[in-house]
Amino acid sequence: MRILPFTWTQTNSVDKGRAVVLTLHPSPTQAVDVVMRKSQDTVLFICLKKLHWNWEAFQTVQKYFDKVHLITWDEDENDLLLIHEALESLEYDYLISHWSMYFIQPNEIRAAKKGAINFHPGPKEHPGAGSISYVYTFPEKRSHHGVTVHEVNEKLDNGRIYYSTRYPCFGMSPEDVGRCAIIESLELLDRVACKLSTGLPTSALAEEGQGRELQWGDHFFTRKQEEQWLKNLPAFHIAHRSWGRELVETVNRSNYFHYRNAFDEYLEGSCMKLV
Repeated sequence: MRILPFTWTQTNSVDKGRAVVLTLHPSPTQAVDVVMRKSQDTVLFICLKKLHWNWEAFQTVQKYFDKVHLITWDEDENDLLLIHEALESLEYDYLISHWSMYFIQPNEIRAAKKGAINFHPGPKEHPGAGSISYVYTFPEKRSHHGVTVHEVNEKLDNGRIYYSTRYPCFGMSPEDVGRCAIIESLELLDRVACKLSTGLPTSALAEEGQGRELQWGDHFFTRKQEEQWLKNLPAFHIAHRSWGRELVETVNRSNYFHYRNAFDEYLEGSCMKLV
């Protein structure tokens, strides 16, 4: 076994290039304190590594669960097969996808014994991976923004909605819209992780949600549609930076700079490297 920073002991780690899978257990020095207040269920947590605030999200899940499988990636399609292979070897009770841009496969959903949920960084009116560019580019055309937490099924952004937050965004910059969405999402994650740590299935989140059946909107935007949309816009258009590298780097630098190396240091502490 290898010793990770902050006295965690690693077992069953799998290095998959940019896609990294870690299984964590509390070390003997922390066992009594941790086991008394953490769930013994296992969580599979998937996120984008380049979004520095996902480190805070990962720590939130660790706060409530004793055993966490972590998968980080940076949208490199070459990693997809490796991720699928890694997931086939893992067992988990919950699957939590947080701003991951990863399309979860049917067998990976079924493997989650107590359910799979996704944190979509957009309102329920705007489902789809490609909708993010549109949502963050034109806040002046909408009165509100938000974050959607939903059950994962075999279709993208289609499962039952458990939470759908709203906040006014008229006149806000794309960066400020993003910052608000991050805060909303992290607060929701803490609330959801706390409830799931009691052992309830994800379907129980419906009881605490809005109390009525929420419907996805019809402004579904796929990645391919996004690419075509961007091609038809002039090079100087704000959409080309809306939720791409520039906006992410701006938010990372201004609000989450202290997390910039967190995942790398975490993996280096376990003698693992990201390629």
